[in-house]
Amino acid sequence: MTARATTWRELAITLVAGLGLSALLVTLWRGPDPAPGPPVVPTAAPAALLAPPVTAAPVSRTAVPLTATAPAPGAADYRLRGIIARPGAAAGAIIEGGDGRQHLVRVGSALAPGLHVTAISATLVTLTGADGDRTLDFGDRSPPAAAADNPIAANATLAGLAASVSDYRTGLQPRRIGGLIHGFRIVDTSRLPMFRKAGLRTGDIVLTINGNGIDSEEKIMELPAEVNGAKAVDITYERGGKRQSSHVAIER
Repeated sequence: MTARATTWRELAITLVAGLGLSALLVTLWRGPDPAPGPPVVPTAAPAALLAPPVTAAPVSRTAVPLTATAPAPGAADYRLRGIIARPGAAAGAIIEGGDGRQHLVRVGSALAPGLHVTAISATLVTLTGADGDRTLDFGDRSPPAAAADNPIAANATLAGLAASVSDYRTGLQPRRIGGLIHGFRIVDTSRLPMFRKAGLRTGDIVLTINGNGIDSEEKIMELPAEVNGAKAVDITYERGGKRQSSHVAIER
């Protein structure tokens, strides 16, 4: 018996059946598909893991004015230019400041913070500040620099220097600082020939005579005897805030 040849139709059926069987075997090997889960939503990283934002400090555009603090004027910055004394009216004075402006003042007037007018006489004005009293007169001028450094020397007879205790007490006024006497200010040179001869003038503050401090009323009362028993008088005084000295030799 002879074999029958395979037809193309049989080959097609065999190929389809083989492909179907392969698909079935793959499905059985993989197993069922898993159930679909919830959709995945992307989340931001924790704040602690993020770098802090960098912000620039605000820039102020407001201009800051630069101001210089000027020192408060002191008594040495003023000059006496006139005295006004009328019957029935309080005495007044015309004082010029360091800026050239003139002011009419009376006792109690404030020229600057802490600087007041405390006395006005026919020829003098007394200013009181934190550093004590200062007297202004019409001849109040700062001495030249050369004169401030050189002591004044003079000769005089004992009779020409004579003055009484009353003369000294009238011509000198104590300067008080913190309640204590620190020298005596000359207020009337006409009664004090020794100081005139030494070149002192109204407003100067006598500090020592022959090395002895003039810091009490008792020292003033001893001045006539001090002069009468000395061969010379050495005076230390203050003028315009500067200390100076003078020497008077006494001829006998």
